[in-house]
Amino acid sequence: MALRANRVLSIVDLSGTAVKNEGLESVAKGIEGNYALISLRIASNEIVGGSRSLACLKNIALKSKLQEFDVSRNPLGNECFKKFSRTLAESTISKLVCNSIGIDCNVAIIL
Repeated sequence: MALRANRVLSIVDLSGTAVKNEGLESVAKGIEGNYALISLRIASNEIVGGSRSLACLKNIALKSKLQEFDVSRNPLGNECFKKFSRTLAESTISKLVCNSIGIDCNVAIIL
C-alpha cells in the first residue's frame, strides 16, 4: 500500500468513505511502520467492534507514531473500546476523538 512508503503525508482523513472493517484491515497494514503520519481520521465508516477490528485498531495505535486518532461515529461498542483503550498508554496517541461510538459512561470513564 502506498501509505507504507509515503514519508511526506502527515494527515490522512478517510472519514465517511465507507471503509468498514475490511478497509480498516488494509489501512492498518498500510500505515504499519509509517512514522511520518501523525493524524488518522476514520470517522463515520461503519467500523463495527469485534476481534478483527480490535486487532486493527491496536496495530494502528502501536505500529505507528500517530498523535491524533479519530474513530468517531463508528459503532465500536463497550467491549471493543474498553480493550482498545488499554493500548493507548503504550502508544504515541495524545488526542483520541471518539464521539458516538456506542459506549456507556462506565467505559468512557476509563479514559
